[in-house]
Amino acid sequence: MPRGIPLKKRVVKKIKVAKKVTKQPAVHVDQQDYREEYERLIVEHKMLHEYRMKQDHRIAELEDKLVIFTDQEQAASYVGQPANSRQIGGDHYRRCRIQPWDFICANGIGFMEGTIISYLTRWEDKGGIQDLRKCQHYLDKMVENETQKLIIKENFRAANQAANDVIGGVLNSLSQSGIGRGT
Repeated sequence: MPRGIPLKKRVVKKIKVAKKVTKQPAVHVDQQDYREEYERLIVEHKMLHEYRMKQDHRIAELEDKLVIFTDQEQAASYVGQPANSRQIGGDHYRRCRIQPWDFICANGIGFMEGTIISYLTRWEDKGGIQDLRKCQHYLDKMVENETQKLIIKENFRAANQAANDVIGGVLNSLSQSGIGRGT
């Protein structure tokens, strides 16, 4: 049965076919029959989905092993060559006029910003939308970190101001009471 046909139509059609085979009139589809067939199809769908997920996971594991194997062979053949003349696991950075790591190092850019630059540089050639989401994830973390730093800085400033106010008040009281004068 083609995938584009809605589930309800598929269930009704299966019930009608089943009733024809058993020589029962196919005019009326019983709600209970519909529900049972629908639930059976849902269970079957979940089982197929789980099976596909396991297969996808297994394929990913095998691809990772293959990449590791080819990367080790590739790395052995690159011994003694400059880092910019080779790339392990693709060529998405070597296509750039300025490689991200050269730009990052030349500008003294930190880890988080550098990672964002790397993902932005390669997103069209490697990870697609997922790389853009990774950029956004790192950017969200940077915003959290910087917001936390601002909060800490503001709390420190407020605490420092409060301490200065207390010290100023104490000094003012001592000054007014005559304590601490050199007389």
